[in-house]
Amino acid sequence: MITIGEAFSWLNVDDRSHLSNVNLLSLYQLQDVHVPESHKEALVRQLRANSHSSRDVLEGLEVLVTIARYEYEKGDYAAARQDLVEAVRRYRPISHRAAVAKWMLGIVEWKLMNNNQAYANWFHAREIFQRCAVEKGRVSASDMVRWYYKQIDKMRLDMACTAEEAYYWLNLFEPSRLSDPAKQFAKQITEEIVQKKYAQAYEIGNLLAGISTNRLDPAETAEVWVVIGLAAHQMGNPRWAVEYWSRGAAAFTPWSHPWAVVRWMIGVALWSVPGEKDRAIRSWVDATETFQDLRTQSDRTGDANRRDWYENTARIMKAALEQMMREKA
Repeated sequence: MITIGEAFSWLNVDDRSHLSNVNLLSLYQLQDVHVPESHKEALVRQLRANSHSSRDVLEGLEVLVTIARYEYEKGDYAAARQDLVEAVRRYRPISHRAAVAKWMLGIVEWKLMNNNQAYANWFHAREIFQRCAVEKGRVSASDMVRWYYKQIDKMRLDMACTAEEAYYWLNLFEPSRLSDPAKQFAKQITEEIVQKKYAQAYEIGNLLAGISTNRLDPAETAEVWVVIGLAAHQMGNPRWAVEYWSRGAAAFTPWSHPWAVVRWMIGVALWSVPGEKDRAIRSWVDATETFQDLRTQSDRTGDANRRDWYENTARIMKAALEQMMREKA
């Protein structure tokens, strides 16, 4: 997993630090174990004030991001979130440093169990790095192109271990089969989860399940179970998520793209359930092998875009499985 420290180390790649000696000294003091906590708190307040008054905008934002890293590492996630939200707001939207701040913000949001917000920040950060790589390619900056794609691979690996990334894959090549009412319920579930209103989210999930039982389209029914399973997973109930996703997988055509996606999601949940390591491995192997088969089929039909996507994603899935097996050994 990409740590907050590793993401922070990306901030000034291909550039220099903009910190003045005064701010640099104050930030060093935050790491000094001999400096009293009361003094450190006063330093953070002063540094925040400096971040707004600095003539060099990039210096002010670097101060905020550095403070956020310090706050995260001492366990003050709410404060880290506040400073990173401010940094993201003030950085130029499609820029290298904005992407770094967004990735760091995603790490903080994930720690706060704000999965949707975390994934959105990671998704945008990855997208910006992809754009940066293209821009560097246009000016023949080959070292930076390689650097960006190396980090993008790390990002993809981390994101592949989330149910949110797998859900993004679900309708990547075919449109959602959810009816308009079902889409509205799914949106409401997400909104309630973002606000931590879990009881309301469960109620809406029950209504959504009721809709699905009255539909003739099995693909819609399957997708409804995927939505409800994702909600259960985000609310901290992996066993329920597995139950709902298993219903979804049973309704999809075996060895199809959506079936493989749901098998991957089941594995994501099972990794967090004690004693379910073997089932998690089996689910991820099924998904990976299916994507490899779909890669071959896409190649035979001349669909280069799908072929390349399945090839790259299956590679990341294999790496994710290897990483998870090391962590769970």
